[in-house]
Amino acid sequence: MNIGRIDCIPELLALDPTRIGSCFEPINELTKLHNVKISNVSRDIQGQLPDFKYSLFDLYTADTETMANPTKHGFKEVKKACCGSGPFWGSRTCGYQEGMSHGYELCDNVSDYMFFDGSHTTEKANQQTAELMWDGPSDLVGPYNLKT
Repeated sequence: MNIGRIDCIPELLALDPTRIGSCFEPINELTKLHNVKISNVSRDIQGQLPDFKYSLFDLYTADTETMANPTKHGFKEVKKACCGSGPFWGSRTCGYQEGMSHGYELCDNVSDYMFFDGSHTTEKANQQTAELMWDGPSDLVGPYNLKT
């Protein structure tokens, strides 16, 4: 798979106090460059090795779709983490309480959230990704999906 929308994870949404809630553009440029390169390299290898078959899942596009249409994918929240502290609960405090009386917050229903903590997706989001990798459409996974 390529790199997903790491520019929009809760940890990075909270990073710049002057643009809080905006996706972190500097990393987005690198992500897009990487994703073009991995696609090109995979095609080049296939050209060199005729029996080579691969499946490349476009996590970036899948994440973009989920973030743009969260309810279509069963989510109520795609910016804020289920567990953490600070803006968007994006601080790396989930489960960590050493020396703190209460260092993090925890949501009531994790399945409403795309992100569990500041940088990791929930089980529900991971399940959706796995299903798309298995038999998703050709605009998201190709030249073969895993089922094929």
